[in-house]
Amino acid sequence: MLADIVPRGFYENMAQVGARWGTIDTWWKELEPEKGKYNWAYYDKWFNEALKAGITPIPHLYAIPQWTSSWKPGDPGDSWTYPPIDWDQWERFVYDFVNHYKDWLIYLRIWNEPNLEYWHGTPAEYAKLAKIAYQAARRAKPDIKIIIEAAATWEKNPVDFFDAVYKADDSSYYDIIAIHNYRFNDANFPEKTQFLPTYDRFIEWRNKNKPNVEAWDTEFACMADNWVWFIGVGEKHQAQWLGRTHVLGFAKGLKKMFWFPGYSWGVPEEPYYNPAGLLRADLTPRPAYVAYHTMASALSWAKYERALLLPGDRYGVVFKIPEGYVTTLWSVDANSACPVKLRFEQQQKISVVDIMGRTSEKALGSKGEMTVDISEDIIYVYSKTVPDVNVSR
Repeated sequence: MLADIVPRGFYENMAQVGARWGTIDTWWKELEPEKGKYNWAYYDKWFNEALKAGITPIPHLYAIPQWTSSWKPGDPGDSWTYPPIDWDQWERFVYDFVNHYKDWLIYLRIWNEPNLEYWHGTPAEYAKLAKIAYQAARRAKPDIKIIIEAAATWEKNPVDFFDAVYKADDSSYYDIIAIHNYRFNDANFPEKTQFLPTYDRFIEWRNKNKPNVEAWDTEFACMADNWVWFIGVGEKHQAQWLGRTHVLGFAKGLKKMFWFPGYSWGVPEEPYYNPAGLLRADLTPRPAYVAYHTMASALSWAKYERALLLPGDRYGVVFKIPEGYVTTLWSVDANSACPVKLRFEQQQKISVVDIMGRTSEKALGSKGEMTVDISEDIIYVYSKTVPDVNVSR
């Protein structure tokens, strides 16, 4: 896929939209198809192209080579999903990988969704996998940050997996704990699904067990079209919900969030088509692409400040930014749309940016007030101070 889209400007597309980090699955079995014989060129090209575009890759290492896989004929799943026979080989590989890319490597993910079919080992074996990787990576690059993760689906609760990993080994061998919150893929509005409660349980687990590690979502999105068992929400809702879910995730305490994927590979008739991309399969932008740029421009340097008290299905979330504050406002659905009166101190006009990045300057009244209409389309209000709020309906 990269061979097809990178020459057509995919990485530049992602950098233009505001992405500065990009995750890429990095298969041990492709890098070392034969024991002791590395094929660094397999990934060098894509890592270098991303870096040239201004995007720092975050590899996630997985896929055990068959020459050291514990898989046996008749076992379910693929051989690369099984723990290694020789753990020393895993340790050597991680050290060599980090040493090879240490000039730019900052974060390293260990495996992909190990609580699903991508890992046929036990949680205790995953704990061992991650601990060995942490120790080997730190020897090669002492300041590298290690990420462990699990997926949140309708059938799988990542907290159960983290509990099992923690029970197997509660030592500090990771810097970031992450989930893939696919409870977002629902036909209902995200604020009315299990999407936010999933974050609540995740953050609660982190605060209780590993309060010093960062919490990320390394893979989440919603589908514009129907795909497999996922219900497509349409391109309009995809764009509307993108900004809202990022705001709510950051407000819950997530440090980073990664929309997946950047582009919808394949075509709808193919089984591997993924309609969650910011770019369609022909690399033309969906509305979500522009909505992402607007959100990234507003929140890249933002820190959660507080929520505004709004009644009903209406949200107001304030972030601190270097220039002052940005207040995000929206209604869950069209029935909750209404005017909101905001009052500001120490200024005469306010900048309001809509979901598509259009900016308007609003003059304030004699008492520093102005009225904005909130709807399903998130807006970003830039100010020097935190606003007071009054709902007009």
